[in-house]
Amino acid sequence: MGGTRKYIGLVIPIALVTWRVWSLGPTSFETLAHQPAGAAATDFKVSVVATMWIGAIALMLVVRALERQPLDSIGFRRPSWRDLAGVPIVVIASALLETLWTLVLLTAGGHTTSIVPVSASALPLGVRVLMFGTEPFFEETVFRGYAIERFESLTSSTTGAVCGSALASSLMHGGWTLGLAIIPLGLGSAALYAWRRNLWACVLFHSLWMLPILLGVA
Repeated sequence: MGGTRKYIGLVIPIALVTWRVWSLGPTSFETLAHQPAGAAATDFKVSVVATMWIGAIALMLVVRALERQPLDSIGFRRPSWRDLAGVPIVVIASALLETLWTLVLLTAGGHTTSIVPVSASALPLGVRVLMFGTEPFFEETVFRGYAIERFESLTSSTTGAVCGSALASSLMHGGWTLGLAIIPLGLGSAALYAWRRNLWACVLFHSLWMLPILLGVA
């Protein structure tokens, strides 16, 4: 019973990914271009942000109350200078990987334009600030600190946990199709967590990755 209780929180990331894949499925890049715009996009993003905070808080409560584990068991530790110094290294490596990976996907799919033609720069600044302050914390808590630690404990494989984390967080961004385009972000952050075991370093990494969205240039 004690062993099972330690992994109760896995229900949350598994349910999130299952819902996302089921709702989008094999969505084409062209279909993803037709996303809500204007007020509809704003309302949609705000509702997603609220859901993310509910999910992150619920997971932390599960860790403490049901699994009876400390929050440092999922990476909530004060970052050292070494933890933070590793962030720009991984950002650069992930950006290079994303460039190569995008070329591969564009070539394989016969595309000549951006894989994700929808820009977040059209959203109001307040919504972009909410996204910037929410998405890194939510995704890194659920798919890095929690998922990697628990899957690694279950499988005794760090590589498997890192790959599973990257795949899960990628699928959360858009199902099977758009999820492929986000893999470099997931791999970079998962590798950083496996290297430093510090959730805040991963949050910083994710925040830097999202900085162009906050500034309205992506």
